[in-house]
Amino acid sequence: MTDANIAMRMMRKKAEKGFTIVELVLVMGIVVILAVIGTLSLRNFRDFQELDSGVRELVVHLRDAQQRAITQEDASPWGIFFMDSAEGDYYDLFKGVSYVSAIEHVALESFLEFVSPLETTIVRFERISGKSVDGDGTPVRVTIGIKRKGANCVSDPSRCKNVVIEENGVINRQ
Repeated sequence: MTDANIAMRMMRKKAEKGFTIVELVLVMGIVVILAVIGTLSLRNFRDFQELDSGVRELVVHLRDAQQRAITQEDASPWGIFFMDSAEGDYYDLFKGVSYVSAIEHVALESFLEFVSPLETTIVRFERISGKSVDGDGTPVRVTIGIKRKGANCVSDPSRCKNVVIEENGVINRQ
């Protein structure tokens, strides 16, 4: 082997030790794509967890109002007043035959909204029996959804959860 051949071999080995710019750019592109997908998935996961939490909290308040009516706390029926407003959706725990003032006020998270009922609705529970007394025999359905541009309950039903209050007082999450 001549000195020229040895020098050529050493230069080739030196050139093979690093990465080309194309390889580096390709790897960086893949890392960026995976990071974006992970971030979007995490955001959706958080939204759905918050939706589920909001629905659970609503069911707890409905059952609390029902239990207060059954135990005749303050010798009064109890209920929940729902408000769907532009300033933010909320519901209030109240006592009495009609809604006058709130015992407890609960605002939905800023990215959650009442899809139905629209405007105002009252669910009131009878003393002793705990039955829902404001209905016409049909269950009251309260739907809470995630507010996002371009997505709603019709286009993506997984973005909404329902709470149904039957006339006999049964409260179900759907």
